[in-house]
Amino acid sequence: MKKNLFALCMLLLVCTLALLCSCCAEDAESSVEVIKDSSYFSDYSVEGESVAIKCIVTLKNKSDTAAVFEIYGDFSADKGTLLTDGVLKGADAVSGDGSFTLRPNEEKTFTVIFSGTFAGTDQKKDRLLPEITVKSPNENR
Repeated sequence: MKKNLFALCMLLLVCTLALLCSCCAEDAESSVEVIKDSSYFSDYSVEGESVAIKCIVTLKNKSDTAAVFEIYGDFSADKGTLLTDGVLKGADAVSGDGSFTLRPNEEKTFTVIFSGTFAGTDQKKDRLLPEITVKSPNENR
């Protein structure tokens, strides 16, 4: 009986700790906020088979720890016309790197280049900022 009670207590302890860890852990998506009032679509260009879409994106790290993340833009409206894919990964226009970093509680504006494959029609559906998604680099896509 004591063994069963001990095993039950250990199981409850492990479940409680796992729940606390999952509730307390912040990932990049929940700690980094897109400041839409300061973010906008800038321009796009087509060169050969490549499309480069330039957006100015202001982000704020809402946590007390540094955030390392990747930025994705949803260009589904242009899939099949301008682009072959609907979701594109962004890269920093300054460094060319696809990984972004914000210090704790930092707000920063990035020039982000989303690169994709040209689908044949040199026309963008709209000039709106795409839906921006922030993901941790190790997160499954």
